[in-house]
Amino acid sequence: MLRGRCAINSDSRLGFYLRGLESLSGLATFLAERHEHKVAVRVDRDQLTFGDIERYSMSVANWMIDRLAIAPGTRIIIHLPNSVHYPVALMAAWRTGMIPVCLSPSAGVEEIDRAAKSSGASVIITEAKSPVLLDLSRRRKKTLQTISCSEEDFSYWFLRPVKRFFRHMKTPRRRLAEFKFRDGLDYRALNVRRIAQTPINDVALVQSTSGTTGTPKGVKLTHGNLLANMRQLSVSLEMMGLEGRQRLLQPLPIYHSYPMMMCLTTWAQGGSVEMLSDVKDINQIAELFDRVRPTLFAGISPVFIGLMQHPLFSQLDFSALKCTLSGGAPLKQYIADRWQSITGNVISQGYGLTECSPVVTLDTSGQFRDGIVGAPLPLTEIEIRDVDGNALPIGSAGQIYVRGPQVMRGYCSYVEQSAEISSDAWLATGDIGRFEEQGVLRMIERQSDVIHIGGFKVYPSAIEALVAEHPDILDVAVSAYEEEGETKLRLYAVTNNRRLTQKMIREYCRQRLTSYKVPERIELRQSLPHTPVGKVLRNELSEA
Repeated sequence: MLRGRCAINSDSRLGFYLRGLESLSGLATFLAERHEHKVAVRVDRDQLTFGDIERYSMSVANWMIDRLAIAPGTRIIIHLPNSVHYPVALMAAWRTGMIPVCLSPSAGVEEIDRAAKSSGASVIITEAKSPVLLDLSRRRKKTLQTISCSEEDFSYWFLRPVKRFFRHMKTPRRRLAEFKFRDGLDYRALNVRRIAQTPINDVALVQSTSGTTGTPKGVKLTHGNLLANMRQLSVSLEMMGLEGRQRLLQPLPIYHSYPMMMCLTTWAQGGSVEMLSDVKDINQIAELFDRVRPTLFAGISPVFIGLMQHPLFSQLDFSALKCTLSGGAPLKQYIADRWQSITGNVISQGYGLTECSPVVTLDTSGQFRDGIVGAPLPLTEIEIRDVDGNALPIGSAGQIYVRGPQVMRGYCSYVEQSAEISSDAWLATGDIGRFEEQGVLRMIERQSDVIHIGGFKVYPSAIEALVAEHPDILDVAVSAYEEEGETKLRLYAVTNNRRLTQKMIREYCRQRLTSYKVPERIELRQSLPHTPVGKVLRNELSEA
């Protein structure tokens, strides 16, 4: 077993960050008191200071209690893209003891229904232009109160009457949402500052797992889980030379656990977050590097690849960049090498899962090592166990077990799967890894992705890493299929060379792989299905 340790006194440094904050209910006020006039978030042309978030979240919170009669403990689905609405909605819910349920803005009505049923949500905040609103409004029996957000909600007050005038000149439309978010922004209840006295072990957030192995599960994270991970990550970043206020360029959808924790940790230190409304716009990410000059960048494999293929990549201004992080799916060596050669910045990999708020390890060594995801965060314990649950020595591969203050409370309506947390608080992650001699974790494979062929264990990620070294292959994934009672391998590849054939790829594999690891079938694709944080959706490969 390895426990997270720091070169600095981790216990005292953990206490230093967010000192005096007992739950996320008081986060907006805590930050505004210390950084009121500093910019907290910017999305496209909209920006909010910490003082703005405090005032707006207070207004929205009072409005939801007084006008919508939403009680503390109510689950509220946040179904929004990256926008300045997001931190306001989060902080408003937390300060009144409500529980945000974070969903992808692309989630349809069926997925929303499933999440509402499992989490017990009764309210949804979504975009006014979302097709989901129309579907929800058509129902005879409404199960969700709807609050709609508009791009003009945060317009300067003197422009609002003008926009409303032109809006009313348009053809009238049936009002789809019951309530409008901007009414909450404008609401004043004698500026009553309500902050719920929320116990630290109460649920603060419900986030969905990535769904790479099936239906996404709702993970219940407490105020203590999230605060612990914010403090743990702050200490680890301090070890890497990042102290004080940072400028984070955040190119991922905030509803996911990895980018959300990066945002929360940056805000905890009074830093600013630059987000993209369109997370697939590589041109905008490139433009922001020059305009914002971030000190911290948290990406995933597809984002790094997209940036490196940008025609102006080598000309971008990386002079202010102090730290580059990678999470989600494992990063290939050639990506890290190219990034370092152009930016002068080493990519530091971490390991985590939604059930752990999500960060478990971070490589703070200052060098990229293929497959290495670093040492456990402070106060985090990791064990590698065999199939019978026995602890394995350093160098042996087995299932990763995690114990620490960031480990979830359980799943929503998945009682049997909540049993993955043992009575002594160990979480069975379902991931395969091993510890190296230096006390760092090597991530090998998701346990459910391991393929058994002729008595041998085959790790798809190992084949993918080797094939990805081919200069003409941009993306690759391996899965299994059954034929005449035998398990065989199929490889999916995305290439930038039209002359590259399946036969050439198979020959490339034969020269580098043991015979039973050579894929029987090879398919060329235009793209592969990924989660928002870059993990291949293997269960959707055959349907793509």
